[in-house]
Amino acid sequence: MAKVRGSKQDKLVVKSHRPWRGIVSFLVLLMIGAALGAGGFVSGLYYEARMQTIGPSERATLRTVEQQVMTLERDRIVDKVAVESSRKAIKEMEEQLHRMGKEIAFYKSVMSPESDVKGLHVQGLDISRGGQANEYVVSWVMTQVGKNDAFLAGATNLRLVGSTAGVPGVLEMSEVAEQKVKVKFKFRYFQNVSMDIVVPAEFVVEKIEIAAQSDGKKPQSITREFDWIIQETLVDVRQ
Repeated sequence: MAKVRGSKQDKLVVKSHRPWRGIVSFLVLLMIGAALGAGGFVSGLYYEARMQTIGPSERATLRTVEQQVMTLERDRIVDKVAVESSRKAIKEMEEQLHRMGKEIAFYKSVMSPESDVKGLHVQGLDISRGGQANEYVVSWVMTQVGKNDAFLAGATNLRLVGSTAGVPGVLEMSEVAEQKVKVKFKFRYFQNVSMDIVVPAEFVVEKIEIAAQSDGKKPQSITREFDWIIQETLVDVRQ
């Protein structure tokens, strides 16, 4: 017997149209909002009504308690601010004492050196980041250890030791600093030297060398090498 084939029919789903449902939902939400607002308003009225029903002494006591609560809250905020201010002051004092300790140790090393080596010295080196990318502020101190009855004059410079793409290399001061010649110095006890340098992005600095030479009949020369460490006082590699 032959089968009858026809086109496929989609199922028909009948849904009831209830436009009032959205309206009811909106009204319910509106009523809830009104109830919450009315609750706060009623609470305020209840508080005022309650204040009218209690006696003068109870009313005064309540006002006193409220004032005490406000005072305690204010005192708590003031104490919190005072504690934070004290912590900040203590931290600043500790940092100041640390700086003073370093300065005292430095002056002691200049005036009463433990080393038997007299003459021209580089006491230390500091490196900090500058305002631009790959920019650094390098500073060090030139000192005259031992006999300080005469001024010491001369010149100092630096150079960077490192590598580019794994290939060892050296950058002279004229390549990284605005000063194209050695920096002159003249002092009796000590002198601070500071300069801004810009290191090429592809150059990896490993060490920095500070060299200095004095003028006169008996010139002195010194070269000290430091590890490249940012924002720290570096330790001399060559003892």
